[in-house]
Amino acid sequence: MIRLSVMYPASPGSRFNCDDYLGPHLELARRLLSSRGLVPTEIDRGIVADERNYTDVPSLLQISQVFE
Repeated sequence: MIRLSVMYPASPGSRFNCDDYLGPHLELARRLLSSRGLVPTEIDRGIVADERNYTDVPSLLQISQVFE
């Protein structure tokens, strides 16, 4: 199994419309990717705003192979 993780780090003045992301955006992603084998979808919402305390480096996209 392959996992695609996309992180959107919060920064001062940034915005993230969670309703739009979980509604039309997620539906579009599922529709486009289901024919390519996307079966489960997990959405995590970060709740710790500590990143700015230890780095100013932007987060990266990560594609991982899941072993367990």
